[in-house]
Amino acid sequence: MLETIANIATIFLVLQGLIVLVVVVALCLGLAKAMMVVRQKTVEVMPQVQGQARRLAATTDQVSQKVASPFISLDTRQARFRAMRRAAFAGGQRHSPSQPESSEE
Repeated sequence: MLETIANIATIFLVLQGLIVLVVVVALCLGLAKAMMVVRQKTVEVMPQVQGQARRLAATTDQVSQKVASPFISLDTRQARFRAMRRAAFAGGQRHSPSQPESSEE
């Protein structure tokens, strides 16, 4: 009698293990299929995303050039003015190379 109960318990545990194994295999197959679908969709969409990223980079570059150009122009004008002022007030005298120029900034 005890032997029969042990055999039934063994069969029950083996069936439970097989059911868990089938569930795990089904989940793995489902995940593999989902990964293949996501990969395919990514391959289809990626050229569009890359094109939009390139357009965004170009637009960002243009906007940053437009924002920075007045400051660069102002700095250029200030440098020219300092050079003309230095030339006008120096009276044609040249600085000796051994003396460092003083910075006004």
